[in-house]
Amino acid sequence: MTKQELREFYIHKKIELSEEQKFKADEIIFNKLVNLDLFKNSDCILTYVSTRIEVDTKSVIEYALMKGKTVAVPRCDKNSNYMKYYRISSLNDLEKGNFNILEPTVFCSEVVDIQNGLCIVPGLAFDKKGHRLGYGRGYFDRFLSENSVKTVGLCYKDFLVDDLPVEGFDIAVDKVLTD
Repeated sequence: MTKQELREFYIHKKIELSEEQKFKADEIIFNKLVNLDLFKNSDCILTYVSTRIEVDTKSVIEYALMKGKTVAVPRCDKNSNYMKYYRISSLNDLEKGNFNILEPTVFCSEVVDIQNGLCIVPGLAFDKKGHRLGYGRGYFDRFLSENSVKTVGLCYKDFLVDDLPVEGFDIAVDKVLTD
């Protein structure tokens, strides 16, 4: 299958997850993530804000803020396909942005020091080598190619596969967590 065919397949498969399945899996992944040394030892958590078909990150955001960590969320520039991370102090600092995804408001400040950060990377699916199938716009691959930061992908176990198609610009994550 092509990447686009795989995207359609995995989106459809994710839509079929029941709320109960998703809730239980999200809880397991949340617990694995917050107990990970990479998470515990990071001062800054760079994370996407989950949509209905993605592993929940809203609870991760709230937990990291409660623990006193800097939490930053990307704002995407539709024209350049680049993104920058902006610090939020609560979920109230988010508004619908490009692609109807929650992004930081214009009042949030850009985060530039991510040396001791952990970047939580979204994906429709991941393979066992850390490669991911994203949504096809390349925002995260561009960001990761230009920034040295530890990465973790969050994924439901049925979406962790042996191999995915990989191109030269695709950046693998350091670790994949599943339920």
